[in-house]
Amino acid sequence: MRSKIAIEIGTSYTKIYKARQGVVLYEPTVIAIEKSNYKKPLAVGYEAEKLQGKSGENVKIIHPVDNTEIINVKALTSLLLEFLNKIKLKNEKFFEVLLIVQCGSDGEVISHFENALNSVGLYNISFAENPILSLLGAEAPLTDTSCHAVIDLGGGQTTVCALNLNGVISGVSAGIGGNKLNSMIISHVEDELNLTLTNQEVENLKISIASLVDDDDTKTIVQGKQTSTGKPR
Repeated sequence: MRSKIAIEIGTSYTKIYKARQGVVLYEPTVIAIEKSNYKKPLAVGYEAEKLQGKSGENVKIIHPVDNTEIINVKALTSLLLEFLNKIKLKNEKFFEVLLIVQCGSDGEVISHFENALNSVGLYNISFAENPILSLLGAEAPLTDTSCHAVIDLGGGQTTVCALNLNGVISGVSAGIGGNKLNSMIISHVEDELNLTLTNQEVENLKISIASLVDDDDTKTIVQGKQTSTGKPR
């Protein structure tokens, strides 16, 4: 029997699901390499994310996917190999692979991701759009006549669409997502408090207390560097 897996390679996170086992990997789409040594990365996923802002000059922290497109093929290939090794899938054969793509992804974008999977030994690939799978995961009833609205806020892109059993009826995607929100929070804190935060600190801040509710005065303590001097604060 062939092993069946589903993969989503997002701007922020890569997820791998294996049939009969569930989600076997959920890690940031990040890789750390020394100089240009892609074959032996220093760290991937969460471990690479921890090195941001704390590594030497020769260490590169690379996010190979941006706004749902591959911007560094070598980095992504190395990252995928390490992820497959981590969950002990690299040497398994006869995979059936479902690649999850963003709503409205064109043939060129899909082809680039397909080539990346081919380069790590995954070939029997089919495709499904993210909003449809999100709706199925929520166990929403899908019929020919019912219509559902889905909002998918990713790291690099937000998609809003309407769909039913036949697929996406209409939708729109905007190049703004969680990463853009992070950069806006970084700028705001620098301007208001003269404090520079790392991406990880901002991500934690966003998840813990960020709010659009009027008069929400939730507070927390954050650690960073004073913007003007670079000293810890």
